[in-house]
Amino acid sequence: MSAKLDMALDDVVMTERTARRGRGRGRARRAPNAARKAAPAGGIQKNTKAPKGPMKPVVPNGRASDGRESKIIVSNLPSDVTEKNVKEYFHDTIGAVKRVQLSYGPNGRMSGVVTITFFESDSAAKALENLNGVEVDRRPMKVLHEHHGHLPAQSDGS
Repeated sequence: MSAKLDMALDDVVMTERTARRGRGRGRARRAPNAARKAAPAGGIQKNTKAPKGPMKPVVPNGRASDGRESKIIVSNLPSDVTEKNVKEYFHDTIGAVKRVQLSYGPNGRMSGVVTITFFESDSAAKALENLNGVEVDRRPMKVLHEHHGHLPAQSDGS
């Protein structure tokens, strides 16, 4: 402290400022002036890359698609079924699956209802024909075909 009495006020302030650097919260440590890289002449230098060519069309799983997706709603499934289980099963038995949406009840448990979207337009009809009534854990699976966001009219059999 006595060393500061012999210094001019400007020098004391300057040494206090330099001593405080790096003490602030959340500040990144800077390298000493000698270790810093000098900025390139003219400002920041950007690395430029050659422009990319046109993108190739994306084909899911290497299969050609007619551009129309199809949906089914599967109900009466066990509550312990996972999205991965459903996706693997329907991919292996029907075809390429685009999306699987599980429905959950108010208590947070799976309600046993799943909406499955296929890449191919005929996959939903194939699932309805082949999997409706198939038993999963001794419960028959119920498959409905969804057309443009609407379920088909249900008939009571009369």
